[in-house]
Amino acid sequence: MNHQQKDLAELKILYSAPLHLLTSKMQQLLNACYAKYSVLDRCHYRSELYVEMWAALRDTIKPWPVDMRTFMADESEPIGGRELLPCISDATLKSIEAMLAENQDLTYETMKVCQEDMATVTVKTSRIVLPIEEKLDRQLFYHLKACLRLRSRKRNIVNHGLKSGSIDHRRLYRAPVTGEVFMFKKAAYEMDNDIALLVDASSSMVGPKWKSSQRVFYALYEALKELNKETRVFAYNESSDICYLTELSCDKRLYTVTPRGKTASGEAIIAAGLMLKKRMQKNGNDTENHS
Repeated sequence: MNHQQKDLAELKILYSAPLHLLTSKMQQLLNACYAKYSVLDRCHYRSELYVEMWAALRDTIKPWPVDMRTFMADESEPIGGRELLPCISDATLKSIEAMLAENQDLTYETMKVCQEDMATVTVKTSRIVLPIEEKLDRQLFYHLKACLRLRSRKRNIVNHGLKSGSIDHRRLYRAPVTGEVFMFKKAAYEMDNDIALLVDASSSMVGPKWKSSQRVFYALYEALKELNKETRVFAYNESSDICYLTELSCDKRLYTVTPRGKTASGEAIIAAGLMLKKRMQKNGNDTENHS
């Protein structure tokens, strides 16, 4: 037996035990793992399976001989280290943790609406959003804007006492004094009712569906915002049997989320209604306090 064959025989002995352990889990990965409904559940299942087998796998590879040779010793060119990024301060970490912890649990209120239905899934709010990369479809935006104006209330706004514009016949007497005898008239379209859009962001929307969905609700949000500044957009998805409701319209900007999990439409609709109700109550209290 030559030196190469001897090395291969030794490697076969070393790898046989760990490979046998890994292949013994193949049926679980093929059957039990793919029986899970969502991609996230399958990832959790695989990670738990690998953690579970790690102790046994570690025992099989612990006796392996360690090669202490440094393969970079013969390199002639100096290799510079990568510049380290600055560490995040404790204050920043605490602020991020506090923001993520501000998840309202709406399960009990949702169950009350569902008449104590025990099949109701856990419902929580989330503040984890991403910048929306989809660009505004101008053609769709103007089309929706024109359609919505037909359903809105028209109000004429007139500004008097301007130095340019249309002549205001009632202010011609000011011509020799200030010259402010012009006015500007425009039509404003408004919607009295507050509007909320609820978007399905479950795993069934992954891929081209989510791209099309973002294109539509982005254009619809921008068109509605011109008629009612209180327009809000929510998205719902699911993770580990928890339905998360996320507001996408924050700080006068629109954001997005990653589609995932099952579809819990009923709970999401009820939770969105509860969020609107709470906001109306808060605005009412603020108005009373202000007055």
